[in-house]
Amino acid sequence: MANDINVCMFNGRVTQDTSLAYTNGGTPYAKFSLAVNKKYGGKESVSFFNMSVWGKTAEALSQYLTKGKMVSVVCEAEQNRWENESGPQSKVEFRVNSIQFLSSGDSRSEKKNEPHYEQAGPENFDDDIPF
Repeated sequence: MANDINVCMFNGRVTQDTSLAYTNGGTPYAKFSLAVNKKYGGKESVSFFNMSVWGKTAEALSQYLTKGKMVSVVCEAEQNRWENESGPQSKVEFRVNSIQFLSSGDSRSEKKNEPHYEQAGPENFDDDIPF
């Protein structure tokens, strides 16, 4: 049986400066929203997607992920579920695995050396490296 696949890719603009926070255990995470424009049949629409980045990558990116930046992200969808007085609730968010800056969002201050980050995780390490 084949494994399930959970991979999403978006190109869009950061809608507001990224917020960096820490879990009770001290793990850093950053959250931001991405606006993705779509044109079809002569009409335009925009969708907004909630993103999160975890670990040291979150700390490093928080200073660069500012409002208006054009980025490309590869991520995975996560459905969070909870209950409240209205009954069962859920929300889909996207956990970023890698991010590439496409523009600074401000042509007057275009940064040519903006970083490319990939989220650290066990799948990013190869134990069979001979050195």
